[in-house]
Amino acid sequence: MGIPIALILVILGAFGVKTYTDASRRARRAETDVAARLEIAQKRGETLQRERERLAADNDRLTSQLADSRALAAQVKTLTAKIDRLTPSSKASLQIKNEAETALARFRQYLQRVGYASKDERVEIDIPEKTIPGALAYYEPDERRMVVDRKYAADPDVLYREYMHHILSSVAGAPAAEPSRTYRAIESALATYFASSFNNDPRSAQKTAALMGQTFVLWDLSRPRRFDELEPDVDSPTDGMEIWGSAFWEIRRAVGQAIVDKMLFNAWRKLDPAEVRTDGGASFVRRVLDADRSLTEGKHQDQIRGVFERRGLKL
Repeated sequence: MGIPIALILVILGAFGVKTYTDASRRARRAETDVAARLEIAQKRGETLQRERERLAADNDRLTSQLADSRALAAQVKTLTAKIDRLTPSSKASLQIKNEAETALARFRQYLQRVGYASKDERVEIDIPEKTIPGALAYYEPDERRMVVDRKYAADPDVLYREYMHHILSSVAGAPAAEPSRTYRAIESALATYFASSFNNDPRSAQKTAALMGQTFVLWDLSRPRRFDELEPDVDSPTDGMEIWGSAFWEIRRAVGQAIVDKMLFNAWRKLDPAEVRTDGGASFVRRVLDADRSLTEGKHQDQIRGVFERRGLKL
């Protein structure tokens, strides 16, 4: 037995173990080290387990949100399809609204060249299914909004003329609490004239006339109508508008759009409603002649007078 014991001592001595005490000390140290390593490994395992559980919870939450998103997308698609079936003209209506706003913006630029200084940056277009009974379109100044009957919204001539009523009212030389028939005829003629002049067409609103079932245009400023066609006892806004408007259009052909449009706009701004109450509108013609003297040093006096005198208006 001495030989094996001797061999064991030799081997232990080779690893630095000289005595039994050394062996015991090294065994305890190894045990402590292993325990520490096991504790660290256990803590790491617990940390990994918590992280794994957190990632699993996040994955469940994301999966649920993805399912909700897919469901919402399907609902939106279904709702859109239902709306399209209920209102198949929705896209067309939006296009008409955009086209109307663009058309009115161009008309406003034209009015600035004529002499209107606008402070409004933008005018909204509203195209309801129904408007005020009997009105194709009207302007709401407080809201800076043009309201147009949906049936006639595709015809910009209606926009131009109705918006021009607002412009003429806003720049009028004096308020007209009870405007005379002549004053109303001149105002209506100017609203029609400026819409037609912008279009370069005396026969405007043809789309609207067709929609209304009319076989004729709503107005035609190319017809040479006379002032003596007005009947004293008959208040016909259409006749007065067309007679005055056709005179304006004849002057436009003789003198040119750029000058005549400015003349008429300036004459209206300086007109007092009381001036035309008893003279049949001759005072407005004098305002036009004054505007001609201001803009062109009076180069077109004879042409302007001739148009009205040939049509029977006493100046």
